[in-house]
Amino acid sequence: MALDHAAFAAFQSWEKVRAWLSEPNSQLDGACPEDATRSPAEFTKVMSILMSMRSHASTDFMSEIEV
Repeated sequence: MALDHAAFAAFQSWEKVRAWLSEPNSQLDGACPEDATRSPAEFTKVMSILMSMRSHASTDFMSEIEV
């Protein structure tokens, strides 16, 4: 559940969430995020990636509205 919420916060689209979770990710040594979350350590890594993506999206949004 936390993974779904974090992913949606990063992508703002369930379609994009499903695609991201099922595609190999270089930050996870080629594993799909959905598969990687079966390990507690990898779950933490996936959540960190999502939080970083969300942070970048917020920064990008703020810079767009300041223009």
